[in-house]
Amino acid sequence: MTSIKAALFLVILLLSYPSMGQYSFYAIKKSDIRMSNESFRRYAKPQIRSIINEYFHVLKKVSPESAPIISLRRNLRQLYLESAELTKECDPRDTTPKENCVTQINDFSRKLKLYESELYSQIEDFKILPKRINDSLIYKNLMDELVLSNSKVNSHFDEFKMLRATDFQRYSSSPSQIEGLLYNSLELLDLKINILIPFKYRVEFDNVWSAYIKVLEQRVLTPSDKEYLLAHLERLNIDWNSFHKNMTKGNYDIPLPKVKVTNIMHNRWNSILKLILRR
Repeated sequence: MTSIKAALFLVILLLSYPSMGQYSFYAIKKSDIRMSNESFRRYAKPQIRSIINEYFHVLKKVSPESAPIISLRRNLRQLYLESAELTKECDPRDTTPKENCVTQINDFSRKLKLYESELYSQIEDFKILPKRINDSLIYKNLMDELVLSNSKVNSHFDEFKMLRATDFQRYSSSPSQIEGLLYNSLELLDLKINILIPFKYRVEFDNVWSAYIKVLEQRVLTPSDKEYLLAHLERLNIDWNSFHKNMTKGNYDIPLPKVKVTNIMHNRWNSILKLILRR
């Protein structure tokens, strides 16, 4: 039984860390996983931001048809982040206008117009891909759902602006309701972000998106959460290495020039590991 466990351990280790340049967390104590706040802020976060941007670059290379949904997602995410600031700066209990709140209302309004312009432009330009009819229709349904959600956002936002700093403010929609609607819209879009990737390797992109890229973006980069990164470093490393290996070792019939940026992403990730695991 012991020999079977040892063999299984070795197989997992080799699969997770195919390169000698990788780090094996099985030989590292939790106490050795550390990073200063300054290193996280000045080095790790910029590298993580670049990894996320480069993922979308790879996605567009592998699936040029995905460019519109990536652009839509970028605008929606910026709008969601503005709504979070709106919630923070515009307390519904405030009875007098505050300068920061007024500024944030204007910022949110501009981002809302940009997002709406992108969304309606894509609906107007929508065409069914001849060999991807089902996927195309799923994308069209997604845009229709986003339009419905956006109409609710507009309704809540108009009401909030109209009743703000009046005797009826306590009856109006709150910024947190707007933030919640946009969060749900972003989650809905994120579920379909890879819908136009060829089916034969869509699962690979779905896995790295949900287990690695989205986690880095939403749980590490946006909240600036160093501790989350350190606590989940092993799992993140395994998920990334699996994707990188499958993309670059010929496991799929994807021309290497389309995925060569994954090597840059790989080097960025390893540089973060070196910074964290240096003794």
